[in-house]
Amino acid sequence: MMKKIAFITILIVSVVYGRKLFLPPSSSIILENQTFKDQKFINKDFTNAVIRNVKFIHCTFQKAKLRNAKIEHTTFEKSTILQSDLRLARIKSTTFSHCKINHTLFSYAYIALSNFFFCDLRFNRFNHTQLIKTRFTKSNLSYTVWIDGKKCSKGSIGKCKQRKKVIKKYQLRF
Repeated sequence: MMKKIAFITILIVSVVYGRKLFLPPSSSIILENQTFKDQKFINKDFTNAVIRNVKFIHCTFQKAKLRNAKIEHTTFEKSTILQSDLRLARIKSTTFSHCKINHTLFSYAYIALSNFFFCDLRFNRFNHTQLIKTRFTKSNLSYTVWIDGKKCSKGSIGKCKQRKKVIKKYQLRF
């Protein structure tokens, strides 16, 4: 009964203020105000997790499921994220510094006010991702599928450079 009252109250508030309020499912993981160093998160399920004010230093995420996760005010330093799923994630005010993030799905994610400093971001998928005031300072975006669905070309450092179509002109000699 108490859950129904809380849900109805939130529904009324969201209608009155015209906002969608985020409520994590009761089974989701909540990580707040913690520091993890040299931890391995392999095949871990963080679906719908709330990760706020957390530091991950030298951590490894491999085949981690962070789908629909809410990540705010979090720092990833010298961490590795491989073959992980961050689709539909909401990443805000988060810093990725000197990280290796490869073969990871960011599709349909929302990334705002975040920084990727000196990161290896090759072979990721950012298609249909909303990037709002997000910087990729000195980060390697080579071979990454960008927000428009096109692949970044080799040597894309700091921004996605896409291959231009070259039309060769042939001279006719008589």
